[in-house]
Amino acid sequence: LFHELMAAAPERRMDELDTEINELVCNSISYNILYDGFCNIVDYLFQQMTAKTDANKSQKCLAEEIESYIETNASKQINLQTISDNFNKSPQYLSRIYKNIKGISPTEHIINLKIEKTKELLKLDPPVTLSEIADAVGFSDPSYLSKVFKLKTGSNPSDFRHSCI
Repeated sequence: LFHELMAAAPERRMDELDTEINELVCNSISYNILYDGFCNIVDYLFQQMTAKTDANKSQKCLAEEIESYIETNASKQINLQTISDNFNKSPQYLSRIYKNIKGISPTEHIINLKIEKTKELLKLDPPVTLSEIADAVGFSDPSYLSKVFKLKTGSNPSDFRHSCI
């Protein structure tokens, strides 16, 4: 347990704790003093561990909120800046937290959702124009949608549409 707690301590504090423990063992004149000293160290380590756990929970919660926001607004023209404005956090901070928790950037998630929706709309009969699809998925330019679609799927929208018929 003590070793697990030590792992929760900040790196810069490890040497200090090691010295503190050595001094405590060498300079304690009674078991009560030794016990009190170790209790203080363990209390400190528990606080560090709790703070680390709370920070992780907070980051997971933020990542979930970002994901929910993206999924609710994916059909609009959203980007990292609009997300950041909504959450009052810097774009870099939000992107780092989201990527650490979810494994992909918020921008990648937005694009993936838009491409999946584009695939669904390309399968509709009667066919929907690429311009209408671009509007529906939040792209202002159909040719840009076509480029992103080809980059992500390996085929252009018209080839994809024909392969689904």
